[in-house]
Amino acid sequence: MGLNALNGQDMDIVEWARKNRPHWSRTVIDRWDDNRMQALMPFVRSHYWSDRHSINVFSVVGTAHPDYAGMTWEHFLQTGKRMPANQALLRTNPEYYFDTEVKHPSMLYVSLNGKHWYVNGDGNHRTCLAKYHFTRPDSGGFGSQTMVHGVTVDDYRIDWRLYDVFLKLKDSVRERKKGESVEGYRYHVGREDGPAWKIDRYDPKIRFIDGQGVEQLLDHEEARAKLMSFGKPINLLLRWLK
Repeated sequence: MGLNALNGQDMDIVEWARKNRPHWSRTVIDRWDDNRMQALMPFVRSHYWSDRHSINVFSVVGTAHPDYAGMTWEHFLQTGKRMPANQALLRTNPEYYFDTEVKHPSMLYVSLNGKHWYVNGDGNHRTCLAKYHFTRPDSGGFGSQTMVHGVTVDDYRIDWRLYDVFLKLKDSVRERKKGESVEGYRYHVGREDGPAWKIDRYDPKIRFIDGQGVEQLLDHEEARAKLMSFGKPINLLLRWLK
């Protein structure tokens, strides 16, 4: 019996998954919240982009595609719209998933912390297949693979402390009813880049406008002081930091 037979590589991926259900197989695919992302954009400290990055496919937790979010990975493997075609390609070219070249068509991912990734365009079916394809040899004790290479990523890092203060300040302004307003604002302070990658850096602030139209740009400590001047407690829990 050959190595492929021993580790299940010559078995149809759906059949293999039914007989060797991975522990994560029934995990629900999370939904990427683009509305939340837009609300967070003024509080971005850095944005990293690359079209030839590598990510741990098992750290992909969700998708921006409304048809696939809410499914389990198992259900998606069995019923995804383009699964038959992608499964056929997996059978004829399994090395595609191990290749370090830029993926064609592209596989697109987005993250707010560089640890939990969401498919953000092309790549939903291939991500699911990669999870199962990489698990097969590992389940038979023939080594493990986790990384998919040559993918496109957008990794945003948020100033969660400033965002937390912003939400409390916004609530306070609403309660006060004195014609004040608050909004997020960020300065672009620089860029680092190279072949196929870049990092944009920002300095986020809170723009506070009082009842007379006078504007202030507040950093985290200044926003805390503003809250204190309104008589609000400063026990700012970082509930957004994940």
